[in-house]
Amino acid sequence: VGLWVLVAAAAVASLPWTIVALVFVGLGTGGIKPCVSTFGADQIDNAIGDASEATRRYFAVFYASINLGSVFSYLLVPAT
Repeated sequence: VGLWVLVAAAAVASLPWTIVALVFVGLGTGGIKPCVSTFGADQIDNAIGDASEATRRYFAVFYASINLGSVFSYLLVPAT
C-alpha cells in the first residue's frame, strides 16, 4: 500500500501524500523484519539432538545472508 501511495504522490508532486506513503512503508517493513528471524528459529525442533547448535547455525547463516545481500546491493546499484 505504501509503495502505491508513494508512486501516486510522486506523480502529482504532493508532499503530504509522500509523507503518508513513507510512514506506511516504514510501518510495513518495520513490522515484518523483527519477526523473520524469530519465526525461522522457531522452526528448529528442540527434541532433536543439539538444538542450541542448530539455533546458532541458523542465526549465523541468517545474518550472513543479510550481509551478503547488502554487499551485493552495494555492488549492483551504481553510485550517484
